[in-house]
Amino acid sequence: MRLGEIIKQYRIENNLTTAELASKCSLSKGYISMLENNFKPSGRKKDITPSIQAIKKLANGTGIEFDTLLASIDGEVSLIPTKEESLELILTSHEKEHLTIYRSLDDKGQHTVDTVAQMEYERVKKDNK
Repeated sequence: MRLGEIIKQYRIENNLTTAELASKCSLSKGYISMLENNFKPSGRKKDITPSIQAIKKLANGTGIEFDTLLASIDGEVSLIPTKEESLELILTSHEKEHLTIYRSLDDKGQHTVDTVAQMEYERVKKDNK
């Protein structure tokens, strides 16, 4: 289920208007409406991309788990962090461990990891078609 569908379902199940949900989440009514309708601004091919801060506000306002909302975003869309979030990453402990190991490698080791990661990415992408 996509982010807009989750938000709309929550709003309907809780008998909220778009304005009421927007108020609960400290977001604008128009922004909630755009999310619910997977709005595509004119001239753009992709859906709007919520910031991490907007997802946090949605999670806090609705009680829906942040990770659930984050996972509902189309894999083709990358999150755009706000200025405050530009250095903030959301990593699992497993990912942090991999990053620590990767950073300890020399250039040749990092190149090897990059090559294998790219090959695996292409394999999975091909298998999921």
